[in-house]
Amino acid sequence: KILECGRSGGSMKKIAFLMVFALLSGSAFARELTLKLSPGWGYLGALDDQAYNLRKYPDLMMNLELAVEGTRHIYPMFEFMYGHDSKKGSWFSSGLDAYGIGIGVKALVKPADYDPETGDIIDRSRYWFSVAPGLYINSIGAGSGGINAGTTKTSFGIDIGAGIEYYFTSHFGVGAQAKIIYVGYSDDYFLLNFGPSLCGRF
Repeated sequence: KILECGRSGGSMKKIAFLMVFALLSGSAFARELTLKLSPGWGYLGALDDQAYNLRKYPDLMMNLELAVEGTRHIYPMFEFMYGHDSKKGSWFSSGLDAYGIGIGVKALVKPADYDPETGDIIDRSRYWFSVAPGLYINSIGAGSGGINAGTTKTSFGIDIGAGIEYYFTSHFGVGAQAKIIYVGYSDDYFLLNFGPSLCGRF
């Protein structure tokens, strides 16, 4: 009987474990996942002493973001940024290539009755703010001028942004964003980035 009770207790523990595991798994799968691709324009500032032959307006900036719902309004996020800035007087030439990899958090402001399945523009819209520190790889071409011309260095940076999203279906939408990126290079610099976004939520 004692053996039977022990077996019964072990079975109950297994059942309880499976139930908790199922609940946790269900909760994990219920969390929203967002994916956003944002091509854009920008402005390069405060790098004149190190690369005086660079244009102020990057040729191309691209931001890819993946975020997972932590709470209703707080989303841990991972992002990748790329920006290319050419030499003065030319487009898409050797200049500054910046690659950023950041891990941060996004705060979403959703209406109390947020429901993208409705046709109401308020129910389909939401606003966000984000901050993401990370590493930035800076590659400056030989013809860019300054003491760092022809070098590649890795430094610390931080990305702060805000934007809006509008979902025209329950899973896909468009948006707009603006970000300022500070990079602690040999001579610190910043990038302004703004433009449209393609958004997905799953």
